[in-house]
Amino acid sequence: MAKLKNRFVLVFGNPFIKGDATGPGLSHFLEKKGFTVIKCSAADELLFYLDRDFAILDAAKGIRKTTLFSDAESIAAGKLVSLHDFDLGFFLKLLAKTGLKKKVRIIAVPYGSRPADVEDDVAAALEKAFK
Repeated sequence: MAKLKNRFVLVFGNPFIKGDATGPGLSHFLEKKGFTVIKCSAADELLFYLDRDFAILDAAKGIRKTTLFSDAESIAAGKLVSLHDFDLGFFLKLLAKTGLKKKVRIIAVPYGSRPADVEDDVAAALEKAFK
């Protein structure tokens, strides 16, 4: 695996919602692999890490396998109804359009997947992301 010093994984997901808990459930595994894990609860927390080399890990609906995205435009953003609906996909697109973060790495795991079932896929995606 690539040199991991200063490699951050920003983990999103609600540990109290079974289908959305995969990212937080992988935190210990990622730390054992040598990554610095930052658990995020809101998309705007990305602003604190714009000057760092990071990947994002989150559960996503509509995918069947762990997928690495390197373009914010390839992520479907939900329809905004209120500020509560200000989702990660929309925020990443906003950062890309404003030029605040040009390089994006998102590892999406299938919504509802068990952390143990996707560990190897996430490790492979991170290795590819940080090449």
